[in-house]
Amino acid sequence: MTVAAERLAVIAAVTLPITAPSSVLGMNPIVNEGTHWMLLWIIAAVLLAMSTTLLVWAKRKGWF
Repeated sequence: MTVAAERLAVIAAVTLPITAPSSVLGMNPIVNEGTHWMLLWIIAAVLLAMSTTLLVWAKRKGWF
């Protein structure tokens, strides 16, 4: 049971901080003519960097 709780904590630590900015920025940012593709790529890169950093941090802590 403890192992399951630790794995759930890892999943929460990785997904919850990413959910907040992606839910705000993900609300219809793509429109036909007014899409800012560079901004979307920057946002995607930041979210990917956040998830990678959190995964590396959790691995170093020995959570999985």
